[in-house]
Amino acid sequence: MLASIFYTSSKRLLFLYTVHMVLFSSITFGLVEGKYGKIGLGANNSLSYDSNIFSSELNESDIVQKTTPSITYSKKLGIVVATASAGIAVTRYVDHPDQDAYDPQTNFDLDLSGLSDRIGFMKSGGGKLKFDVFFDVGQNTSTNVIEQDIVSTTNYDAGFDIRYDYSPKFGFGSKLSYGFSMSDGNASYSDLSNWSLTGRAFYIYSQKLEFYSDYEYKPISGSGGQTNFIDSATHAYKVGMSGNVFTKIKGDLYIGYSFKEFDSSSISSDSAITFGGALTWKMNPKRSLRLSLNRGFSASAQNQSLLTSNLALALNHRFDNKTSGLISANYSTTEYTGSDSRESKTMGLGATLTRNFNANILVGLNYDYSKTINDSSEDFDRHLATLDFNVTY
Repeated sequence: MLASIFYTSSKRLLFLYTVHMVLFSSITFGLVEGKYGKIGLGANNSLSYDSNIFSSELNESDIVQKTTPSITYSKKLGIVVATASAGIAVTRYVDHPDQDAYDPQTNFDLDLSGLSDRIGFMKSGGGKLKFDVFFDVGQNTSTNVIEQDIVSTTNYDAGFDIRYDYSPKFGFGSKLSYGFSMSDGNASYSDLSNWSLTGRAFYIYSQKLEFYSDYEYKPISGSGGQTNFIDSATHAYKVGMSGNVFTKIKGDLYIGYSFKEFDSSSISSDSAITFGGALTWKMNPKRSLRLSLNRGFSASAQNQSLLTSNLALALNHRFDNKTSGLISANYSTTEYTGSDSRESKTMGLGATLTRNFNANILVGLNYDYSKTINDSSEDFDRHLATLDFNVTY
């Protein structure tokens, strides 16, 4: 019996390697650039061993292969730069073929910064106007640590962002966005939709540092099944700074307060101190240290309200012009509020080695270990070792 299982898995693994070879040998077209725009081709390939593919107490392991061929296109249309990309992520599981997935990926972005040169009444005051429009449609199948499951979703995101610096020291901006996430193949998951409106004011301390304050209103709703802990609206207030905090330290950092109101009158509102951002310390030309942190509200497709806190530290070292390494540590907590209220804590360590063989080929080796402690179910570990092959033209 064991021999049969090994033989079957070996055949599948051989097939996965063959797919990699075919992809590498078939991508022979370089970047096309002309009067009709720029066209680029690429493929991101990975082969992983995952000791816990569901990130749960089930502790089921597998070998996972993922390939994402893609094409990108960019074109300057007068004062507007349009960028689009399309591809498909193919994920194959050796011992869990029922989890195999084919996820289309598309992205569209308009850089409207050139419009500021055409808006005379704003230019006459010495102001600077910036626009951004984005639209993204794609599917994703991956292990979701918070849901503790393999989750497949179709996601739609669109938004408009504007900022106007009306003087050398002050500016204001606004952002409007919409998102929709549709769960695929699991009746116990709800579809999620949200939109958000953000207003922001800036104080420009210098060319390298600015302070800001903003307010965001974000309602979210679910469809299908019970959604009483999903249907809600969050009010978030923040103050922060962005840029060169010190001579060798730069990034973005904020602290704030969020208030969450549920549509159901039977559920009490919730509030929390929030924070977020990332700071990078350039220790020397070859080494840097990055600190990232985040705390805020979100919603689970399993009819739960989430308050998640994350803290991560990563040390990056460049051995030479082509080789770099990274070691990291992280800690996170998630408070689940719903019919199954609970809390989980996750601690992790990781290491990555990356090699750029030339301008087109990058190979990486990555290992991550995490341990999750649940207060209402069994604890579990996860080992994830990944070999990456990335090709771009």
